[in-house]
Amino acid sequence: MCDNKEAVKVTYKDQGSKKGWNISHCGVDGGPGSYPHLKAGYDESPTFSFQIHGAGPGGGQVYFAPDPVWVGVGTAKPTKFDSALLDNVSGAGTTTLTFHDPNNYNGGDAVTLTYILRFSDGSYTDPIIDNGGCCHGVIHPGLLPTTTTAFIADLAIAFFVGVIVALLARRLLSSRSSTNPPQARSTTEAD
Repeated sequence: MCDNKEAVKVTYKDQGSKKGWNISHCGVDGGPGSYPHLKAGYDESPTFSFQIHGAGPGGGQVYFAPDPVWVGVGTAKPTKFDSALLDNVSGAGTTTLTFHDPNNYNGGDAVTLTYILRFSDGSYTDPIIDNGGCCHGVIHPGLLPTTTTAFIADLAIAFFVGVIVALLARRLLSSRSSTNPPQARSTTEAD
């Protein structure tokens, strides 16, 4: 069985009209538009490793760029590195890049992240990593609220509603007691 511990092989291929970086992982090989999907499944927080094999587009050795990985939320191509989405990035200037995907964006929501691996010659590739969300939800998946942030927001709302209800009840009870004073009992004895 293949998992994320197996390095992802990155190779430049120049086959006529099909030029570009190919990615191979777990026996699946693909180029631009057909990259194999890497997975950060629910409740997983993998470290990915990418290794450059062979020469780059110009025929010479290529390394990972000084800022080797850019990542962003959504499907638009990112233009910078976001440390809220990845950490422990190492391998700039080498042929092996590793980074940790905490898979906990927005408290653990499953999201689409777009990645770009950048190379020393200015070229890049954009592997597909499916982020399934993580373990930071307080309640079991499928029940609301699904994240710590949502749970805290629900608690705050419940607290304020409770305070308002308590204040209204107190006011109602105090207004009744001032308009209806207790009746004095009759102490007359029957003869």
